Amino acid sequence: MAPRPRLEAYRILLAAVLLAGLSGCARTVDVDGTVTYRGKPVISGSVIFVGPDHATHTGIIEPDGTYCVEGVPPGPVKVAVVSHDPAKGRTVQAGDKILHRTGRGKRQSRGAANRPPGPAKGWFPLPPQLADAETSGLAWLVPTGHGTFPIELN
Repeated sequence: MAPRPRLEAYRILLAAVLLAGLSGCARTVDVDGTVTYRGKPVISGSVIFVGPDHATHTGIIEPDGTYCVEGVPPGPVKVAVVSHDPAKGRTVQAGDKILHRTGRGKRQSRGAANRPPGPAKGWFPLPPQLADAETSGLAWLVPTGHGTFPIELN
């Protein structure tokens, strides 16, 4: 009876697939939403999810206040929101010159005569404790599948 071993092999394969699916093996979630502070959109920065294993997952806050964090494992996370003035950009070392990257992607030499640009239109500082997942007071339970998490800061 050759069909019986074949049927048994299919049952074992099906059980293995179901078990892997139920265990959440290699399953992650993409989380999106908006970030607001006192009703106004946060126009720049990052959202950081920190899992119980201290692994971090980060997404960029877009100018309209939306964000997306990809590859987050389902389960509890602590959340941090960081927002630096986008007009200040990043300082980048290029050889012996220090370059300043503006919020618009332009590079300019930064010397004693040059002053940093003023704050970006619509940007405002957030309370510093929000930048640390341990002090922000923000937490969420990431669901399986897709997650939408609006972050409303006060």
